[in-house]
Parts: sequence; C-alpha cells; structure tokens
Amino acid sequence: MEWELLHDGLPGADRLRDSIDVRLRLALGRHRRAVSSVVVLLHGGRDLGAGIDKSCRIRARVRNAGDVFALVVDSDWETAIERACQRIGQSVGREIDRARRLPRPAPVGTASAPARDERTPLLPEA
Repeated sequence: MEWELLHDGLPGADRLRDSIDVRLRLALGRHRRAVSSVVVLLHGGRDLGAGIDKSCRIRARVRNAGDVFALVVDSDWETAIERACQRIGQSVGREIDRARRLPRPAPVGTASAPARDERTPLLPEA
C-alpha cells in the first residue's frame, strides 16, 4: 500500500508522517492488499475564536470497489488523525464486504459474459 501526505505548509509534518504511517497500517490491517493508494490531506483550518480547527481528510482507493473517504475535524492533530484512520479502516472494510456480496457484471461482449442465446431461459420450455 502506498500513501501520500498533502498539507498546506504545516510545521511538524514530518513528525505527523510517522504517526500517520503507523495508524494507517493498524487501521487498514488485513485490508492493506486491497487498497492501492491512500492520500492524507491535513489542513490547518479556520479560526473560530476558541482555536483553530484542524482537519484530516483521507481517501483510500480500493481495488475493484472504488474510492472511500473519511473526514475528521478536531482541535488536536493527533486526535483528528487517529479518528480519521479508524474511520477509513472501518469504511474500507465495509466497502470490501459490499464488493464481495455484489458481484459486478461482466461487460457485454466479453468472454466471461454469455451471449443472449446461451443464457438459461427464464421459463422452462413446454
């Protein structure tokens, strides 16, 4: 699994990179092989008077299932990162389970998709 960290000039991003790496590996665990790439976006947010909100947005690209997203806004970087990693782990697991339950149809005209006359008839012939 490859992952990339994007931020808006965040000081101390290298320190957070190690924390994100550990948390992503723990959160994705057994699903790591199904995830082709992960992008983590950290944003120093807006000032709301009581403090600056910090957001951690994660996008995981799941093979044969699509993209999964998680967003957490908190006043602390470590908390935002931890919660976003937990959410992306749960969401990836659900998406993989959903993809397994709902097989995708093969494109028409491929070898794995039978021609119309090769399909089993809906009603038995008399």
